[in-house]
Amino acid sequence: MKRVGVQMVVNWPITFTARGTQLSVSLGDVELAAIHEVMHMQPGQAAGRGEIREAEVEHLPAMPLYGDLADGVFDVRDIGVFSDVYATGAIDEGSTRFEVEQVSERTKAYLKVGDKIIIGAGSEAGQGQRGTAGVGGTWPRKAYPDKAAMDADTEQENNLFAFTEDDGQVYQWNGSDEWRRQGRYYTEIVVPRGLQGRVVAIAPDWSWIELDEPAQAAATDARLVQDAQDKIQPFTKMNGLRGQFMDAYTLVFQEGSYAMGWQLELNGTDDWHVRGAGREKTRIYSPDGIRSMTLYINGSQNVEVSDFWMQGNARAHGYACAWSETRQPRGHSYPNGVLYRQSHGGRAHDLIVSDVFQKAVGTERSNDVWADRVDCIMADGLFSYVQWMFQWADAKGGGARDCRILSRTMVAGFECFKGQNVSFIDCYGLNASSAVNTGGGFVFKNVTLEIEENSGSRGFSFRNPLLNINVNVGDLPYVKDGGLLENVHFIQHGPIDEEGNVLCGVTTTPSFENIRVIGGGFSAPDGGGKALELKGRNHLIDGFEATNRSVLNISISDGTIRNTVASVIQVGPDVIVENVRTPDGGEPEVRRRD
Repeated sequence: MKRVGVQMVVNWPITFTARGTQLSVSLGDVELAAIHEVMHMQPGQAAGRGEIREAEVEHLPAMPLYGDLADGVFDVRDIGVFSDVYATGAIDEGSTRFEVEQVSERTKAYLKVGDKIIIGAGSEAGQGQRGTAGVGGTWPRKAYPDKAAMDADTEQENNLFAFTEDDGQVYQWNGSDEWRRQGRYYTEIVVPRGLQGRVVAIAPDWSWIELDEPAQAAATDARLVQDAQDKIQPFTKMNGLRGQFMDAYTLVFQEGSYAMGWQLELNGTDDWHVRGAGREKTRIYSPDGIRSMTLYINGSQNVEVSDFWMQGNARAHGYACAWSETRQPRGHSYPNGVLYRQSHGGRAHDLIVSDVFQKAVGTERSNDVWADRVDCIMADGLFSYVQWMFQWADAKGGGARDCRILSRTMVAGFECFKGQNVSFIDCYGLNASSAVNTGGGFVFKNVTLEIEENSGSRGFSFRNPLLNINVNVGDLPYVKDGGLLENVHFIQHGPIDEEGNVLCGVTTTPSFENIRVIGGGFSAPDGGGKALELKGRNHLIDGFEATNRSVLNISISDGTIRNTVASVIQVGPDVIVENVRTPDGGEPEVRRRD
């Protein structure tokens, strides 16, 4: 498909242009404003309102359209977003001029004056390590030579963050008499930031690119990239887009890499599909020192997301949150991956989501949202507890199918939070735990959680079980609906830390009833790790195998345990025990409680 348009010159040098998806107005050779709109420019006439004299109208040649408007398919190239648009070079501290060392013909064709760009942290003297300054400065910005100089300044804004240059420690002013040291990993040490700005000029021979923001630290062998979010976000927010031509739209990213400088929001965009060329082919990423990206789907029904790799920067170094100079990260200021909020009927599938702080895919007050074939990869794990990687919160229905978590260290993995009838099916977690917090009718089916030796982390307590079923946020009626654990396996290859701690399998609070454990098993080093502890009423354990020798393998307060393998079990006075054997076929030790 092609889009053609017109150019009207009115009382030169003012020029109005409508071509392809772009509307613009220029004064002489200077473009004053440009916006992208969704319309089909047909050849025809130009009209104006008011007194127009000496106007000339020129019909412009057709512009190719990468998408297919007839089918509601929009290609990001039609709004000026192209993959792998970057230049390498250097920039001095305090300078706005990026000295180009290498630039491709592709970049020369597509990077324009006015484009927003990013230079990620990592090419400075400190190499992007926390405790150093980045090309875009630091978080926090305020600095003192040492703690004595900091303590001497008592006239700062309440809650202001600052750091001491001699050791990089971050403190917060309490508003009256104290600078309080921060203790969480992501805020305790000064953090280098990347540079975000706009292109204001480009040398005719591409030897330099002038920016509107100066570098806060010198950077060599740095990479300047186009910020795709800056162009895509206005497009997704256009009023009245839905229903202009079709009721459903597809936004397509072609093969390649696209940098994002902030979260990408879909607000009120029902029946959209955001699609890449394949999760091994399309990468949407956050450069180091730039807020880790989120695809935020809010108040948008039946939104589908698929076929790309979303790469954040929640690693040991290079991370960036949605922080301010007076507020440290908490809640959503720890960026999510793909988040559905008040958005029903969505589906995220065939994705890789790596190095995000929480919710590789997750929901808030959204029903019947599914994640299928999504891999969450955490290269460094997390260093503080944030939230869960697959979390369905305040949800009815939906869940995750054939999803995996692969983490170097222990992370909070799969959770149903105040949810009803949420399912996790055919899922796998390497160094990941799970939970049901005030949920009912939940299903864990064909789920394996595998824990490596010495996989403990600063952000995960050894007191956590691998599946924690609790009512931490309130004892709601639907917890009586219980849930199903079918063919769930917990495998621990060794202690998670040097202290020899081994995690328990499943624990419940007494409020829960009607939990059914069918098949599955628990393996761990001998001497530690309780496999099942089911408090509450009317539970069933059938065909479960606890193969480690422990002080206590299984505890059940009410219900039935049968066809099960365990060395030591503890049961309530009315529990029915049938065909329970030790791993070597002997009689287990049965402890009856009054």
